[in-house]
Amino acid sequence: MKYFKYIFIFCALKFTAQTINNEVINTAGQTHTINSNFIYTDNVGEPFILTEQTGTYILNQGFLQVYNSGPTILITYNNVSCADKTDGNISISVSNVLSTQTVSYIWQPNNYCPSSTCNIIDSLVAGVYNVTVSIKTNIGGSFTEKLYPQIPITITDINGPCKVKIYNTITSNGDGINDFFTIDNIEEFPDNEITIFNRWGKQLYNRKNYDNKNGWPTANEKITPSTYFYILNLGKGINPIKGWVEILKN
Repeated sequence: MKYFKYIFIFCALKFTAQTINNEVINTAGQTHTINSNFIYTDNVGEPFILTEQTGTYILNQGFLQVYNSGPTILITYNNVSCADKTDGNISISVSNVLSTQTVSYIWQPNNYCPSSTCNIIDSLVAGVYNVTVSIKTNIGGSFTEKLYPQIPITITDINGPCKVKIYNTITSNGDGINDFFTIDNIEEFPDNEITIFNRWGKQLYNRKNYDNKNGWPTANEKITPSTYFYILNLGKGINPIKGWVEILKN
């Protein structure tokens, strides 16, 4: 009988952990310009952030460093509460300004701040306002100026006039009640103009500075009972008011 010797050779396999040295991807870095106010540079060798780990393999990745090379300008505003109010306002906040820099604000219309020192203007009527932010830098006693024109700001009067109330019924019978076209508080709008048409579009009446004292229709004017239409311009940049008025039989 033959005997065979089986020699088992045990091989000890030594696994050595592999380490990837700390590296920064794209170590040279790149600079990217988004606009004239904002630039960022990536991969500039800042401290690492651990992002992935599987067993003995570790991937370290550097984070991006972002910096702002210019000022940050934020504009907020409020519309007027009513077309005949002057309670609109605009506010400007400028950050990331150096101690050697001076900020000024060039407004159009400039009567709201002739000194160009106002970052807030108020008591505004509805309209379009323009502002340019000026930043002057003191370099060794010499000043350089850079201008940052902003997008036009529109203050609106979406609610229409508050004070004006128009009555749309006329009973022209001489009793002193609703005898003519009446508009409450119209005297506060001396630049007003009213035009009245019949239902076929024919102009019957036009007057500037309508004041309720000599209203339409006049005492000796013969007007057929019907529905009539008006356009009222209040001035002051307020959108025209359009509507109808009914003249009833006596």
